[in-house]
Amino acid sequence: MDITQKDRSALKAYFLTDAVPTEQQFGELIDGMINQRDDGLVKQAGNPLNIEAAGDPASVKSVLNLYRTFADADPEWSLRLNPRADPADPATAHRGLSIGDPSGVSRLFIDHATGNVGIGTVEPQAALHVAGDIICSGTVTAQTQPTWTELVEEGTLQPGAPQLELRNGWVPSASWGAPGFIKDNLGIVHLRGFITGGTTADGTTILEFPPDIMVGRSTIMPTWAALNSNSTINVVMVENNNESVCELQVGGSVGVHITLEGCSFSTL
Repeated sequence: MDITQKDRSALKAYFLTDAVPTEQQFGELIDGMINQRDDGLVKQAGNPLNIEAAGDPASVKSVLNLYRTFADADPEWSLRLNPRADPADPATAHRGLSIGDPSGVSRLFIDHATGNVGIGTVEPQAALHVAGDIICSGTVTAQTQPTWTELVEEGTLQPGAPQLELRNGWVPSASWGAPGFIKDNLGIVHLRGFITGGTTADGTTILEFPPDIMVGRSTIMPTWAALNSNSTINVVMVENNNESVCELQVGGSVGVHITLEGCSFSTL
């Protein structure tokens, strides 16, 4: 970087005792100072430092260049507000905050409209978009929105379908909501819906959960059961059968209809 302004020692020499500074020297003194309007650098009382980006609307809108030393021809890093996917093509500009190299390639970008972060790209398609390989020495935890898994009649499960079969004659009740379960991000499994028509002997398995669901400890859950027009409170039990399969069982003789609404258990 070529700096043409005089340093402080040279400017002070113009104003020694009995010296008569010239118009040019006064001009050099003024040019050696920061002017808020001309230089785009403003600090008002009670407000933070404000910096205006350089360049016209079609430029990369450079804000800050960082040098190891001003003897270097180029900065180490540049902060820009309108970086380009192709540094040579203004049509590929994207509004946002970019930290890039001297050639104009963005290394880290935050999209102004979406807030998405791009590493190696100024077109991030997700909250974090990495254009390249990733090495992680720690743990990556993905928290996705859980979805309900429907329960279907035994023998009707389709290969690859995200469903689970009911057991021992229990089927979804046609008169009420379809049965299903969901596992939330805290490890709690919630059940819903009505089932009907199955074997009611004590300890009969109602359903078996997928291999990725195991109950933390055996749990008894009260539920509502109905036989014709009569209703009663009964229970269902969830436990790990031989520590390999988690299953829901009838906890006593119940009617032809039972509800799973409100039943839940922890997998922790």
